[in-house]
Amino acid sequence: VLLLCDPWTSAFPLTGREVELARLWSLLDDVEVRSRPLTCLISGAAGMGKNLLLDAFRSRVKQHPVKVFVLLEVTCEPIRRDLPYAVLVEMIRLRAAVQETDNAAQAREKLWRMVTQAFARFGARKIGERETNEARQVADTIAATPAFDIDDPARTALSRTLSEEGRRALTEALATYFQRLAMCNPVLILVRNAQFLDQQSRTFFTDLGKIVSGAPILVVATASDFEQSSAPRASLARRAATSSEPLHADVHLTLGQLSDPALDQLVRELLSAPVNSKLLRWLRDNARGNPFLAAELIAVLAATKGMKFSHAEWRVDREHLPDVVPGSIESAVRQLIGTLPDTARTVLAGAVIIGRVFWLGALEALGLDEIKSSLELLVQRGFITRTATSRYQRQPEYRLSSSLRWRVAYDLLPPRKRRKYHRNIAAWMVERG
Repeated sequence: VLLLCDPWTSAFPLTGREVELARLWSLLDDVEVRSRPLTCLISGAAGMGKNLLLDAFRSRVKQHPVKVFVLLEVTCEPIRRDLPYAVLVEMIRLRAAVQETDNAAQAREKLWRMVTQAFARFGARKIGERETNEARQVADTIAATPAFDIDDPARTALSRTLSEEGRRALTEALATYFQRLAMCNPVLILVRNAQFLDQQSRTFFTDLGKIVSGAPILVVATASDFEQSSAPRASLARRAATSSEPLHADVHLTLGQLSDPALDQLVRELLSAPVNSKLLRWLRDNARGNPFLAAELIAVLAATKGMKFSHAEWRVDREHLPDVVPGSIESAVRQLIGTLPDTARTVLAGAVIIGRVFWLGALEALGLDEIKSSLELLVQRGFITRTATSRYQRQPEYRLSSSLRWRVAYDLLPPRKRRKYHRNIAAWMVERG
């Protein structure tokens, strides 16, 4: 049941969001028919399914039997929020398949190939010497951005500024690339966690209609308020930076609470079986229309034996009902973490200190007990997943399944233990280079 009801998987039902999904599809049609850029911001409280809606829209677009779209996507990270054009550069880096191990020549060659393909409309036309030189200039301008760090990988921590001339040149280069790209097929840009957009990328997306005219480009971004941000323990400076609107969009979609019938249907789909009316009422009263909170509460009930399958339906067991705060995801996550054995909770505490992604060796550097067995249990319970690759050689890599669980688990740690763990992890990372 815990794995079945994991609210952070791509298979989570989209029940109750069908209207918003149809709205996104109509925006894409509008962009294509009118050949104009549009930006759409999806907002709402934590757990309302913003990124889930974005994932469902992405799947529909990729699976369309006739139409072809150029898809670019990026997830904004708080650590790079002060770096000019960081989000745009990361999106371009992914599009060009530039790897961290690529040297300067390899990275520039990949960027030039990416831009040239857009100029040539992916082989549909030949380009002459003038356009080849223009493509080379666009690629070189993008590569020169400090956020790319092609010439000096250590520059990121030191260079946080870009001259006015450099900004203007980069804006023109990006506009040229997107304009050429949109001549091939309509372009769809998906931006997750736009509350962490750097100022320059935010300005570019906001002014997209002026910068790239007559191009079928749809930008769809998701954003949460600061209070529901996924980053643990942001400072007061960060609070000020994220308090303003993340993106001035042409269209706003606000995801509100699910209706009672929609939430009931979601619960039935999650449990794949009939559900007793008393259990449905308990979930409605405590989830308050929040789909992800409903799934977390089901996981809590499964872990505490607060529900049972009897007489061909799921029923509530009042003797084991957990004490949760209605409408609070944090309360539910705390309850769920509390159901873990002590050793697993300790390993989870070490993991959240390392970050959303962590490594076995880093946990061993903290001197924790029963690490491997605890990691297996955390995988089984849906708290973490094992990644296919690892940044550090011969070091198994794991990823926390939920940024909200990450934040709650981090806040449970006493400040003194946090500082100690941070020092140990930093020493381990320095030793590994």
